[in-house]
Amino acid sequence: MTAQHPDETLAPIPRMIFSTRAVDRRQQLDLWREFHADLIESDALAEDKSSFDGTVEVLDLGDIQFNRYKQAPAQFSRTNGHLRTSGMDHWVFSVIRKGQVDLAAGDKTVTARPGSLALLSSAQAYTGKMVETEYTNIFFARDDFWDIAQDLDRASFQLFDGPMASILSTFIVSVDNQIDKLTAVDGKSLNDAFSALLKAVVRQDAGSLEAADSAIGGTQLEMARRFINANLQSPDLSPERICAELRISRRRLYYLFEQYGGVAKYIKTRRLAACYKALVTLEGSEHISTVAYRFGFTNVPSFYRQFKEQYGFRPSEAGEAHRSGYRSDDGDLQTFAEWISR
Repeated sequence: MTAQHPDETLAPIPRMIFSTRAVDRRQQLDLWREFHADLIESDALAEDKSSFDGTVEVLDLGDIQFNRYKQAPAQFSRTNGHLRTSGMDHWVFSVIRKGQVDLAAGDKTVTARPGSLALLSSAQAYTGKMVETEYTNIFFARDDFWDIAQDLDRASFQLFDGPMASILSTFIVSVDNQIDKLTAVDGKSLNDAFSALLKAVVRQDAGSLEAADSAIGGTQLEMARRFINANLQSPDLSPERICAELRISRRRLYYLFEQYGGVAKYIKTRRLAACYKALVTLEGSEHISTVAYRFGFTNVPSFYRQFKEQYGFRPSEAGEAHRSGYRSDDGDLQTFAEWISR
């Protein structure tokens, strides 16, 4: 296994931002057309074509490309000429955040509104129009999903509904909300989760559903743990806030943290671990109660009791225990292998 430079784990997800706002208003529509020329022909819907406001952010997650769009009303078409020359053979899942998109491909027509989840194929010609739209796209290549290609082709240019489609839509929106906080290393987990969920949506068999739930759960759990550890000093860190941040239900959150004895217990354990680290380096006139308050323990006697239950000694003895060779497991190690590699 190739060693990874420590800084690589913190590297942001590679991205590109394109906006017509960078040029003179009279050049904006031409710039937008040129940027999308390999994929579609596009034109403004407004009679006044002297300007066109459009922004797209492209994020590279590895096997999938994540796009955020915000643009003025437009009409567009992917022609047979594009099919012959562009070299693109991707599917696109779109979640509409604002506005409306109308699509037509052969005898299929689609009207997507906020909350809709639609699947497009760049292997087919299509036409459409959109009105003051904000939407999120995930592009994924045929070669990477050849085993479900026929299922995806049959499902193209349709709206997805039902429980699994709702989960996929929620997943895409959750990634959109969190992506600025994620790193390049997270891309692998997101790819795996999307792949498993996609197969579950198009196949609807028990094995695919189980694999999708496992992959998504792993990604959501990591995001939740990261949020908790970044907010241990926040007085309003709670299950409600975590659910709001990750856009998941309380029931889902409790399921994710079942292995830890529940999310409340996990938060308490992580806060106690943070207190231990602070106490072993306690200096000057800082009091134990100050450390307890800093990490959300407002009842000092209760903090003393919980700390001793966790570590077997009082907070005032943390420094001596550390100097004697005691090492905290940080409350986040679950297996022998994790303990060995800490």
